[in-house]
Amino acid sequence: MNLTTKIINAKIPGYQNLQQILINYTGKIEKIIPQTEELLPTIFTTIDAEPDSVFLGC
Repeated sequence: MNLTTKIINAKIPGYQNLQQILINYTGKIEKIIPQTEELLPTIFTTIDAEPDSVFLGC
């Protein structure tokens, strides 16, 4: 997985608790994981979404 961005503290409708959104080099979401899950430091950019909600759609 070639990730370039991680959005943390994301409130996403349909998910409980805060999430992390992992985005690849093409700008597509690779994975959504709980905020409490720890990742290896292979992310180039981290964006903190708190206190805003993140809405995913087409």
